[in-house]
Amino acid sequence: MKSKTFWNVHTANGIIFSVPADIHHPTTYRLLEHEGSGIPELDFMSRFIQPGMTLLDANVQEGVHALNMARLLNHRGRILLFNEYEGFAASVQKNGLEDVCIRPEHPQASVDFIHLDDVNLKSLPVIHHDPTLILFTASDRQTESLQALGFSVYQRVPGLNALVPVTDAIQTGQRYFACRLERAKQLHQQGLLIDNTTSAEGSHITRNWQHELGHLPYAHSLVTDWQRTWKTGQTEYPLVQHVNGYLSSRDCTLPIDERYVLLYRSV
Repeated sequence: MKSKTFWNVHTANGIIFSVPADIHHPTTYRLLEHEGSGIPELDFMSRFIQPGMTLLDANVQEGVHALNMARLLNHRGRILLFNEYEGFAASVQKNGLEDVCIRPEHPQASVDFIHLDDVNLKSLPVIHHDPTLILFTASDRQTESLQALGFSVYQRVPGLNALVPVTDAIQTGQRYFACRLERAKQLHQQGLLIDNTTSAEGSHITRNWQHELGHLPYAHSLVTDWQRTWKTGQTEYPLVQHVNGYLSSRDCTLPIDERYVLLYRSV
């Protein structure tokens, strides 16, 4: 049988993907459309994944997640690979990532991060210690399986690039993170997970809209009018409060829980 023809797709972050030469192929189309990773969670993953970690991709396919994860290791650490498609080996070689991409025959390891997707966690031949953080695609069976193993489910807050406990119904097909208590505590200490989503005590405004926006080039000519309007009380106070709360939620000197309260109030 003749092998498929592949294209080399270069993404904005410098990764080369060897993908089927077919614009209708989902991975090929997504990489060409986004001109980047096409992974919404990558910003958070880049904060969490550090050189020296052991990672696992349970559903490699063409390697969109695997190659981005491998790059974050900076040639220190390893990523265990399962379910890769034709062309992925060429992608690994083209990116010079052979030293961290491992295809273990009998893997028994403690892993720091798992891209689970829709693969059953119990089917993976690895030891799952509490520090493991998992990225998965939700289904009723997947969610129930993880919760039965003691994992709590979190969603990413893009504005804070941090995780928050899921309080609403988990949506099938959406992507979530899951971890046990030990990892949750570590993430909170690192400012990557919001632990307290209900208390507003101690949250305070640290940034003012005039000061923040006044630094922008297009706003220089407007500052005088803004100040005059503010002094005459013509500005709608609730709106100002919401804007200042949003800007304050971006203050990285504040605890992540307080930033979340400020962001939530500003919506």
